[in-house]
Amino acid sequence: MIEYILNPQSVEALGWTLLHSLWQGAVFAILLALTLITLRSYTAQSRYIVAEGLLFAFFLSVSATFWQQWQQANDQSDLTVLPVNKELREDVFILNNSSEKVGESYKERKNIISSKNDILAKEQSSWVLTFRDYFEYHLPLIVTLWLLGIFVLQLRFLGQLAYVQRLKHYGTQLFPPIWSD
Repeated sequence: MIEYILNPQSVEALGWTLLHSLWQGAVFAILLALTLITLRSYTAQSRYIVAEGLLFAFFLSVSATFWQQWQQANDQSDLTVLPVNKELREDVFILNNSSEKVGESYKERKNIISSKNDILAKEQSSWVLTFRDYFEYHLPLIVTLWLLGIFVLQLRFLGQLAYVQRLKHYGTQLFPPIWSD
């Protein structure tokens, strides 16, 4: 469903940014707690300014993470190989970002990719790979749920705004002229 709204690179970048923002938020929360403990003798305004600064730093770190994930997703999408046409020979492919034909057969390309994955697998532990594979598979669901949460909160905000307007105008009248004296 989310594939109809966002392109796959956006879903991947946004999903990994959401996951990374969890540990980044925890680090900034711990940093804020320690900072507020050390600044407890300072004024409330100075502590507030420090808290705002850390919140802004968190925003910058999440933005940088999104930018990095966006670049990484675009780099990976440029390397994907797609078949030119089903009527053509199976071993002729084009790169996603150009119209140049590449003469590698599918099996050779698959061997190259699997050998690169084997090298990466040896460098990383199995629980990291399991974690990464699980979340790569579920990124569209994570992004969809996050966007639904934003939608629900926006509807709630609009409902509260409508309620405030109702309180402002419903059942109210101007003071009677007798009270103005």
